[in-house]
Amino acid sequence: MAAIDKLYGSPEQWEELRDWLMNNYPSFLAHMYPKPDTSMISPNSLQIANFSLREDGVLLLTCPLEWITDRLVEQYGLKAKFSKVVDK
Repeated sequence: MAAIDKLYGSPEQWEELRDWLMNNYPSFLAHMYPKPDTSMISPNSLQIANFSLREDGVLLLTCPLEWITDRLVEQYGLKAKFSKVVDK
């Protein structure tokens, strides 16, 4: 079960997240949507992923991609000034 709404973004963001996950959390790739033909998709409306609550927490604490952490902060109602606790 997903913890928040799906992540949406651009084809470039899809690739950026896929690459980061491949190097850091390859098991999370199972929750990414396949990259579709983007010729008929509006910018930033590509369904990228649908993670569980546990995975959302891991991403919030470890993912360097601001568009991911910003979305999680927004969805969970955390303060915009949230700072990462884990520095590993």
